[in-house]
Amino acid sequence: MTLDRLLSRRLLFVLGPGGAGKTSLAAALGLLAAERGRRALVLTLDPARRLAEALRLVAGERVFSPEELRAAAVAAAAPLEAAVFDPRRSWIDLLAREVPDLETRRRLLTHPFFVRLSEDLAGSREYAALAEILALFRAGRHDLVILDTPPAEHGLDFLDAAERVLAALDADALSWLAPLGLARRALRLTGWASGYIARTLARFTGAAFLEELGGFLELGSVLLPRVRERAAELRALLQSEECGSVLVTRAGEGPVRDALSLWAAVTRRARRPEAVVANLLTPRADRLGDAALDPAARAGAERVLSFLAAIAEGEQAALARLREGLPAGATLVRVPAIPGEIVDLAGLARLCRALQRAFAEA
Repeated sequence: MTLDRLLSRRLLFVLGPGGAGKTSLAAALGLLAAERGRRALVLTLDPARRLAEALRLVAGERVFSPEELRAAAVAAAAPLEAAVFDPRRSWIDLLAREVPDLETRRRLLTHPFFVRLSEDLAGSREYAALAEILALFRAGRHDLVILDTPPAEHGLDFLDAAERVLAALDADALSWLAPLGLARRALRLTGWASGYIARTLARFTGAAFLEELGGFLELGSVLLPRVRERAAELRALLQSEECGSVLVTRAGEGPVRDALSLWAAVTRRARRPEAVVANLLTPRADRLGDAALDPAARAGAERVLSFLAAIAEGEQAALARLREGLPAGATLVRVPAIPGEIVDLAGLARLCRALQRAFAEA
């Protein structure tokens, strides 16, 4: 897998455990896409919001012009947009797209059932993010969206989101909503609230619950079929060649084991990942040579170099196990740790160059 081919995707998931440098790597991929003239959005879903800190995001989003990127040694031919995912705002935007009537939107947003559904339904947070990406693609603003997902298992939730929502809102259940919403109006006219069935149900659930449920069924008959339609579109996108994934890991016994497990999990859900990036590798230590050092300083420096050499040797052994565990033809990219902390565009530009070299050598 070449870097150019990887960045030709429309949607790219960056998956992996916490502490592997995943967020910075996602940002670097966005910069490399900008160098290729692709309008990229890096969307971070990482609760730690490290990307927001590194890129100095204001109000959760920021657009970097090609001129601003070039000033940081990124040969950009297109802008780069970065944003922090806001689940609540995404649901508000989704309603604005799918429910034209303003009053219906207002009632849905404040309805207790909708609040619970948007917060507690399995995959709802991830669905909202992916639905937002679909809308961005329709608007034609971006050629590539890179998702910096939460650590490890939670990142898989994005690959499962469409299926979970479709399972929760299957066609049979949805077919009940429209008639139930209409039936609620009819039952009101016949005094259903004072009827035997309503009184019996109210003994177990409460009259207020029944009223809330009826209101939600009426409102949901407008929204939920559209939610299901979008979920079907998302499933098609996630299973298409326009979507890809990169796994990011450290070189250690535990991280390698987790990376192989994550590879298998992603492969079961979609196509196999485009690449595994072994990140933050210990650079090879140079010998001291004839450096002018006093004996104590030389001895201390040699101990440090020996320590680093031992770490690097252990990492290489772990990478050999990773290579052995991956299927034939899988791309394994080795990226050394970048000196200094990555806290700005200049640091990300250094990571870009290291990532570019690593892909060329893979």
